[in-house]
Amino acid sequence: MLYLLTALPGSGKTQFAIERFIIDEARANPGRPIYANIKGLRVDAIAQKYGVVVGPAPLDWRTLPDGSLVIYDEAQSRDLFPATGKPGLPDDERISALDTHRHRGFDIVLITQDPALVHHWARKFVGRHIHLVRPNGAEMMTVLEWGKAQSNPEDHFAKQEADTSLRKMNPETWALYDSATVHTHKFKMPAGAKWAIRGFLLLCLCIPLGFWLLSRSFAHDSAPEPEGVPVREHEAQGEPPPVLPSAYAWRSGPTVEPLNGCAAGRHCRCWDFAGKVIEMDDATCRNLAEGHVPFPIDMNLFRSDGGRVGGEGRKGEAAPAPGPASSVAGVRTAPGSVGSPRQGEVWGMAPATLRADGIVSD
Repeated sequence: MLYLLTALPGSGKTQFAIERFIIDEARANPGRPIYANIKGLRVDAIAQKYGVVVGPAPLDWRTLPDGSLVIYDEAQSRDLFPATGKPGLPDDERISALDTHRHRGFDIVLITQDPALVHHWARKFVGRHIHLVRPNGAEMMTVLEWGKAQSNPEDHFAKQEADTSLRKMNPETWALYDSATVHTHKFKMPAGAKWAIRGFLLLCLCIPLGFWLLSRSFAHDSAPEPEGVPVREHEAQGEPPPVLPSAYAWRSGPTVEPLNGCAAGRHCRCWDFAGKVIEMDDATCRNLAEGHVPFPIDMNLFRSDGGRVGGEGRKGEAAPAPGPASSVAGVRTAPGSVGSPRQGEVWGMAPATLRADGIVSD
């Protein structure tokens, strides 16, 4: 089979070729002749450690015994399989004979940086294309494999069609060849990865700090009050304080009885519209009697004889004679009468009950 191994410089092409095509092949097929043109290859170390002898690869692979494994590093070199840009059958018989390399059991490995650097006739007969991706010199490499040569192995759609695997760089193989990139191509973390790590570390710091602040806040809210300061039930439950009964005093207080009139003499009394005596002290009663009452007083309610003021009393009885001047309903009136100079009307004679009670005198 014709293998095409591609990768950018420093991606581990040489190391991968030694490990897969020399070490693994020596273990799988002991005694198979292996040839390679890898510069700096330490064939003595390989023979001593793995028991396989690696011979130098000639320019013409056809001169080797049948069944040989031949590895050509830098296959794009001018004296090997360089691309010429000329279509059709190549003039170089070494290249044109690649179409029959399997007739003799050869396995040929062409190592280069880009497929376009190798002659198109050689690429035409590739049965396995292996492309390595090792970003930033990481120890892990991505191995992409196709069943034929790819013109652009970095293409997005080409990668989707590849068989993909990860392979770790084996430090043991570094002792099997000399390469400047082994020691100079160090891993360099991308800037995006650096910021991602910094953000992750900051997040790891903020999360416990946030929990600590929340726990302190909850502890402060749930701390008990000092002794001697009882917690009210409505405060503990977050409810508003109850309204005291005094807040409704204006609704539940006694109803003020409407004043109909007052009479003052030796004694003083005030009545409502139903004729009931309104309980009050003498000073208040006399203060009311000195004022004006805007409503008439039905004095018949206070008649002991049941008659009308200013008219006849009981049957066959005449109204009592008017007495001396009295102060009734807060105004000075004619003897035995109740009235309002402001309204200019006479409401009637003072009832006999007033005289009987001694409020007004005859």
